[in-house]
Amino acid sequence: MKALPKLHPLRRAWDAWNSGRADDAYAHYLAAIVQTPDTAEAQQMLGYLALEMEDDATALCALAQSVMLDADIAETHMLLGVALRRKGERERAVEAFEKALRLRPEWPDCINNLSVTLEEIGQLDAALTAVRRGLTIAPDDLDLRNQCGCVLCALGQHEAGIAEYEHALSLDPDFEPARLNLADAQRVRAA
Repeated sequence: MKALPKLHPLRRAWDAWNSGRADDAYAHYLAAIVQTPDTAEAQQMLGYLALEMEDDATALCALAQSVMLDADIAETHMLLGVALRRKGERERAVEAFEKALRLRPEWPDCINNLSVTLEEIGQLDAALTAVRRGLTIAPDDLDLRNQCGCVLCALGQHEAGIAEYEHALSLDPDFEPARLNLADAQRVRAA
């Protein structure tokens, strides 16, 4: 983003978005779609902003363009995975997350996205392997702990899943996803 001039629409859209001015951000964003230069970094930023604005079609186009321009940017593959997952193309999303992890192997957020997507397509053992790998890298990552609990519960290991949710809540008692999942798991256990 540093390479773009201050007055470039993508820079202005990004600044407006970060300042909470969604209407201004969207106007600059529309201009940026037309004026964004063909550099991998600019296309990646356009893709990220498009994801934030829930314009998945533009996000996919920009991120695919970014990958074509430079296939060695882990962040672009991760964002592409997110966009593909949103579109329902989970197998392709898994490929994008795996590519990102080949470029940046110890990335907890990407590992979590990979595990969630694997779980969604029913590859529970692979999802568990991924999330456990993530926890060796970042044992106190709340999202990874929560995801581990989800996969364990999906595998029918409710006690182990509950322990993961409780671990996450011991790290942050206000972590809402773990609190909700814990309540669901306890309800299933009681049934």
